[in-house]
Amino acid sequence: MDELDLLSRVRDDVPELDELTARRIRAAVLTPAPRIRAGVLAPAPRVRRARLRAGVAAAAVAAVLGGSVAVTGVGSGGDAPIGATAAAADVLTAAATAALRGGFPAAGPGQVLYRRTIQRDFIDSPSAAISLRVLRAGPKNLPAAHSCGSVTEVWAPADVKADGLSRQVGGLLRPGPEGDPAQEQKDPRCKPVANRTRLPAAAQHDTEELRALPMDPHALYEAVSKRVGYVGSPSNPGLTMLELTRLTTASASPLLTPRRIAALFRAMTYVPGVRLAGPGRDLLGRRGIVLEWSWSTGEVQQVIIDPHDGQVLGNRVVFTQDTETTQIRVAPHEPLKVTGFSARLVPAGSRWLDKATVTGVVDRIGQRP
Repeated sequence: MDELDLLSRVRDDVPELDELTARRIRAAVLTPAPRIRAGVLAPAPRVRRARLRAGVAAAAVAAVLGGSVAVTGVGSGGDAPIGATAAAADVLTAAATAALRGGFPAAGPGQVLYRRTIQRDFIDSPSAAISLRVLRAGPKNLPAAHSCGSVTEVWAPADVKADGLSRQVGGLLRPGPEGDPAQEQKDPRCKPVANRTRLPAAAQHDTEELRALPMDPHALYEAVSKRVGYVGSPSNPGLTMLELTRLTTASASPLLTPRRIAALFRAMTYVPGVRLAGPGRDLLGRRGIVLEWSWSTGEVQQVIIDPHDGQVLGNRVVFTQDTETTQIRVAPHEPLKVTGFSARLVPAGSRWLDKATVTGVVDRIGQRP
């Protein structure tokens, strides 16, 4: 059981399962395994720092922005426990400062927040019924895994009483950051997918969820950590970081103010195991700062942040060893009837669930920036 990665994929008429939920499912399945009982990502001991070192982080930010940047760590003036490395904490603090300036798109009265997620994955359909991934050292004679592209568009009105819309197009050869994805070139090796889903107002705005979260960064970190925990590991740092990252971009709620987004970035500084990887680019080639942490299964999770305006550009999983992935196919509407499976080799260094997010503001649902 300790090598199974369970990913729940649903029918074409149901929205795709998000990565955080998939990780929670996997963690719950693996809880009895002795080596993972303490959590998918082993918590690092908390340390107290009177002053955070800003040199490495400032150099990385300057490399992206093309100039010199002064960065002050969230713990510089006190002894609050910091879980991330000093360099990572400084980058997150810079993002929080930028978020307070309101540099990210925000929908005003009568407007609609547009969010476009471009993704590449080793599953041939982003809405396959069920997939099982067996992660272990991969034999060299397996055929190479093929990466398929998809685009998910979300329109979320600023009006908390208005419904939104989600549209997903899969099986794309080269998914792009603009235009109608339905008109993009299809990949013959991938299953074509086209979904449209109405988003109820209560669900898309996360109003109650956001209202229940504290504004103090450390209290916010503890609240989210407790919420994403599971039996056997009440606090899981990797899941906490994924959820904090999701909350910075996942809603058009008026409660998602610059101050709250800044608090989310500062809460990330308390997550153990988060470290600075350095300057990098997202799936679309946009420059940013890469923060990362490791899962006990050997993958490295990365988040790309633009420190100029405090936006999360994207995230991905990087394989650190040759890995075999097994996809199990089931009959439509019969999840217990297996119709076939395929095993593929994913070489070390490959990116899985590679996502980039483009955000803008439009006047109506269906319109694009």
